Amino acid sequence: IYLEEMNNINQKDSAFEYESKGFYPHILVNDFPIRGKQLLLDIRRRRWINKDTGEYVDRDFHIVAEGTRITQEFATFLKGLRR
Repeated sequence: IYLEEMNNINQKDSAFEYESKGFYPHILVNDFPIRGKQLLLDIRRRRWINKDTGEYVDRDFHIVAEGTRITQEFATFLKGLRR
């Protein structure tokens, strides 16, 4: 499944103006199998540049469990099986 972050950033509360500057390299993440088939998420995160400071901005989605290539929910499920 291919997931691509939408091109919108919350500028209502910000005095700065942002411009989309493409994507970070995509990541592949294993998730819960569906009907016995492997499920891979191909995730592309967008980045923006602050036009005033030249600084890159992104959102940090905590999708991947630390130190793995699987979602946090799937990692929790697998830990539960070990007990």
